Formats: sequence, C-alpha cells, structure tokens
Amino acid sequence: MPFERGAPPWAPAGGGHGEAMAAGLEFDGDLSPRGRRLVTLALLLGTFLTALDVLVVAPAMPSVVADLGGFALYPWVFSAYLLAATATTPVFGHLSDIRGRKRLYLLGLSLFVGGSALSGTAWSMEVLVAMRALQGLGAGALVPVTLTLVGDLHGTEGRARMQGVFSSVWGVASVVGPPVGGALVEHAGWRWVFYLNVPFGLAAGWLIHRHLHEPRGPSRIRGLDLPGALALAVGLAGLLYALHCPGRGGGGIEVGVLAVLGVGLLVVFAFRERQAAEPLVDPSLWRDRTLVAANAGGFLGFAALYCATAFVPLLVRGVFGASAQAAGLALMPLSLAWLAGSAAAGRLLVRAGYRASVGLGGACIAIGCGGLVAASQGTGGFQIHSAMAVLGAGMGLAMTGFIVAAQGAAPPGRMGMATSSVHFFRSLGGAVGVAVLGAVMLAGLRGQGIEPSGIGSVAGEARLTVSPEALAAALQPVFASGLAFALGAWGAGLAMPGKAARGGPPPRPA
Repeated sequence: MPFERGAPPWAPAGGGHGEAMAAGLEFDGDLSPRGRRLVTLALLLGTFLTALDVLVVAPAMPSVVADLGGFALYPWVFSAYLLAATATTPVFGHLSDIRGRKRLYLLGLSLFVGGSALSGTAWSMEVLVAMRALQGLGAGALVPVTLTLVGDLHGTEGRARMQGVFSSVWGVASVVGPPVGGALVEHAGWRWVFYLNVPFGLAAGWLIHRHLHEPRGPSRIRGLDLPGALALAVGLAGLLYALHCPGRGGGGIEVGVLAVLGVGLLVVFAFRERQAAEPLVDPSLWRDRTLVAANAGGFLGFAALYCATAFVPLLVRGVFGASAQAAGLALMPLSLAWLAGSAAAGRLLVRAGYRASVGLGGACIAIGCGGLVAASQGTGGFQIHSAMAVLGAGMGLAMTGFIVAAQGAAPPGRMGMATSSVHFFRSLGGAVGVAVLGAVMLAGLRGQGIEPSGIGSVAGEARLTVSPEALAAALQPVFASGLAFALGAWGAGLAMPGKAARGGPPPRPA
C-alpha cells in the first residue's frame, strides 16, 4: 500500500505522538528517525515470530502426535497456548498503560522464545502442552503490546495503513514458513519447528532493548487486581476443560462441576471489575457499540479461523495422505490472502467505513468456511486452497477493521486496554473454538468405535493408525461448526457503525 510522498512507513501520522502522550506514554526525544526504523523492524520481527508459530506448528502436529502419541491431547496443544494468552492479555494490556510498553514487550518475548525452545525438547504430549502454555503466557504480552505500540505512534488513518504494513509480515512468513517448516519436519524432525523461533526472538529483543527509549512510568503498580486476574484465569480454564471433557469421554458430573466453577469465577471477575479502582477491563468500554461489536467479531472470527489452521493440516495429511510440506502449503493461501485483505482494508476503512470493510470480510470468512465443509467430503486440494484464500481475505478485511475501530473508540489513556480487549476476545474465541471443534472431532471418532487415546503411528512411518475414511467422517462436522462461527462473525461485522476511520471522506450511506 503506498504511503504519502516523503513520509516513511515508520513515521508517526497525524497526531499519533499526541495520543501517546495522552495515554501516559511520551517517547524520549533521543528516539531518532533511525531509532524509530529499528524499533519498527523489531516489532516486525516479533510479528514474524508469531506468524511462524501459526504457519509451522499446525502443519507439524500430525507428525508430533505420530511420534509422541496422545492424539486425544491434539486440541490441547492449541488450547493451552490460547488459554494462557487469553487469561494474561488483559493483565499485560493494563500493565502496559501504567508501566510502559518496553518492559512488557521484553518479558513477553522472553517467555515466548523460552517456551518455544522448551517445546522442542518435549518427550510427551503432556510436556508439550505445558510448554505451549508457557509460550502462550508470552504471547499474552507480545501481541497486544505490539499492536498498542503501533497505535501509540500513529493516528487513526496512520494505524489503518500500518496494519497493512505489519500484515505484510504474514505474507513473507506464508511464503517462507510452509516450505521451510515442511522441510524441517521431513528432514530434521518436528522439534526444529520450535527451535526456528529462537534466532528471530533474540534479534527482536536486542533491537527493542537497544533502541526503544521510553519515559519513566509510575513508581508502583496502582491497584492491579491480581485476585480478579486469578479468577479470570481459573474460570476460563474450568470452562475450556469442561468443553474438552465430552471429547475425552468425560462424564456429565465432571462437565457440570467444571462448568459451574468456571461460570462462577467469571461472575466473580465481572463484579470485581465493576468495583476495582484500576480494572483489568474497564466496564465503561462496554458502553461503546463499536468496541462491543469488535470484540464479538474477533471472538467468532478467530473461532472460525482455528477451524482452518488447526484442522486443515490434519485433513491434508490424515485424509488425503499428503506430506508435511503439503500440509504447510495448504495454509499459504490463507496467509497471502490475509495480507491482501489487510492492505485493502486500510483504504476501505477510510473511504467506505467500518461496516463496509468488516461486513465484506465477514461474508468472505463464511464463504471460505463453507468451502472447507465441501472440501472435507473429498473434493480435493484445489477447493481447499480456494476456500483458504477466501477465508484469509475475509480475515484481513474484518480483523483490521475491528482493531482500528476499537483503537479509534478508546478514551484517552485506555488505548492499551481497548487493544488488549480485542486481542483477549480473539484469543478466547480461538481457545473456545479449538475446544469445541476438538471435542466434536474426538466425539466423532468415538461414535465410530475408535478410541482416540489408542491412535498412534504406523511402525516406522510418520502417519496415524486411524483410517482416512474414519478421520474424514470425524472432521466433516468440525468444518460445519466452523461455518456456524463464521456466520456469527459476519453478523457482528454488520452491527458495526457505518462511519469511516477518522481523517477520511464520509462513508457512503448505509
């Protein structure tokens, strides 16, 4: 996407510095243009890190379960990561508003890289799940603080453009990640897909430490609601585990107890937030229609997204018998189309408004998920790639619109909280989506008389013992459930206000 002549993409646009000061974040005057370029490069490297994690880990998972066993824990490799990220996102978003972005970014990066390196050493699925949770703790800080830093430096129109710039990282990762990841799985082993994150993380950390100059923040944490954060984390864990129980063969009593515990703790969290002097999620934000729609759309859109990223590689390898590299390449159309959709959203948000951008994006998400339902019935690779491309374009349009709209609606001093709120519900949607879809898949296998815990690898081969026909039958309702989530995301997009991003022409009549 072109920028204004003479204005480099890292330079603040229209009032971004003033908005950063209003949020209590005043960048040091020593942050030279060269320093801003290097900080931007570091943030792009961090984004590349998280992009690689999605594009490389999911295609490697069929090889992981074939090696380590524990097929019943397949959904938990994704859910543990997303649960940890979800529960900590509002905490880190709140801390970034009052303690500064730099230290939170470095902490998140350290946890993410450390968890990734330790995941490569896992000797069982249980250990891998635990290390993925550690990675998720890091992502809970890394992703929202990156988005907030971009928001600090750029005005509303500039943010729309910069979202396209940062989304271009996914385009690079989508070209590099699948073939490299597939080659690593086939020639060096699946463990190297986790080790791959380490050098990028170290480079990003060094650049941020060396070149991001931030002012001194408050001398102490002002009333951080740690009991509320604990209630949120345990409540979410209880609910997600309850969702996993049916697929694992858990009984009704176990599901009921966990569900009641989870709901009860989330109610406690909601009451604490209304009374806390410094809430993790400011209840006043929920009075804004834009933020409510952005959170709902992010939740449902990411639930639909993980239908594709977590289960399409399993379809490609387990049902169609393709290689690890082919499973990775199945994700490439999604990522490249996401890049194109994000770039288009930058213009569409300014010219046509929020509703047009996210409404069109939601429709594409639904069409893409519908294509996966058809592809799961054995129609072949072309339809899978086409469906993934349409889904990716929709995610680029819708999710860029949601984050820009939420940041534009945030009151002064609450941009970090508003940004982390959107990311929180995205992560929560992914975690709930994987839990529900994983339970659907495992229940489908049990319905055919197949015990998931007994699925292992064929002796001397990196393939699963379950038949392609049985796995295809179990995956078809998974993609149908993803379509239901996608239709909900479309509805949330249509509920957005029709106004354009600030600084652009007025929107067309709704």
